[in-house]
Amino acid sequence: GYQIKPHMYATIENLPTFLVELSKVLANPVNSQVARVASSSIKNLLTSKDPDVKAKYQHRWVAIDVNACWEIKSYVLWTLGMKNYQPSSASQCVAGIASAEKRVNRWPQLIPQLVANVSDPNCTEHIKELILECTATHYAKYKSSRNSQLLSPMFVKSQL
Repeated sequence: GYQIKPHMYATIENLPTFLVELSKVLANPVNSQVARVASSSIKNLLTSKDPDVKAKYQHRWVAIDVNACWEIKSYVLWTLGMKNYQPSSASQCVAGIASAEKRVNRWPQLIPQLVANVSDPNCTEHIKELILECTATHYAKYKSSRNSQLLSPMFVKSQL
């Protein structure tokens, strides 16, 4: 399948619009292969294994218009609730966004929202798996944080 290469991201002129469109593709259940590419692209635009590149991407994310960020986050979170997604698709996007926004405290309601969702008696096992994967991914990045208990998958699991 087609994969957008990291060096191609540098040529994107309107990143907020591109991210919004990718998040819409991710939220469209019609073509799961295209959605996986969109998911991977979103994640790769938000995070990197290289700490310097990751910091640059996070600064770029928080500079994006807040309304565009909320639209992207809404689509990505909505995707977490879709039954036919592989757990890593949407959860890695949520974790990437949360990682970028943690330092500016722009999405403080994320973990409480995920805990509330997983505690909901109507929450399916699939959704619980996605939420636990999301919190585990996010927790792994911040396990030394003073808020680590709230991000801990064991804390979330204890709320079930």
